Order: sequence, then structure tokens, then C-alpha cells
Amino acid sequence: MHLILSDSAGRRVETLLLAASKYRLRVMQKGASDITELRQEFGQWTFDSGEQIEIEAITTDGAYAVDSIMPATFAAGGPIYE
Repeated sequence: MHLILSDSAGRRVETLLLAASKYRLRVMQKGASDITELRQEFGQWTFDSGEQIEIEAITTDGAYAVDSIMPATFAAGGPIYE
């Protein structure tokens, strides 16, 4: 699954989702050699540095529904459903 993230400065980053749980996401940024971990704190996704980000888009290749991969899909601000 691919995610498009937006930071507080409005920069958009394309990432590949490697692992997900209710409060943590592990992603790899396009062109990066290291993995980034995102945490959900108080309903907001943040980098390890504390910088808040928003998840702008979640895309798949069409073979799987998003809810079958990640039962509770989160957007900036909280769950879409649980």
C-alpha cells in the first residue's frame, strides 16, 4: 500500500506502507534508505521528531480492499471507522 503524507510545511511525501497497527505505522519514503516510524498521539500522526503529519491518500494496487489490510484505517484526526 502507498501513502501520501503531508507535513506542516505543506510538503507531500510518497511512502510505502511496510507495517501498521492502531497506533504505529512503519513506512519507507520514496528514494530513502531508512524506515520511518509514525505514531498516533492524541488523535494526530507524528514523526519521531514530534512533527505532525497528515495522511492525504491511501492507495492499493486494487487486489485488496483497504479494510482487509488495515481493519481500522486512520486519517489525520482519527479513525474513519472501527
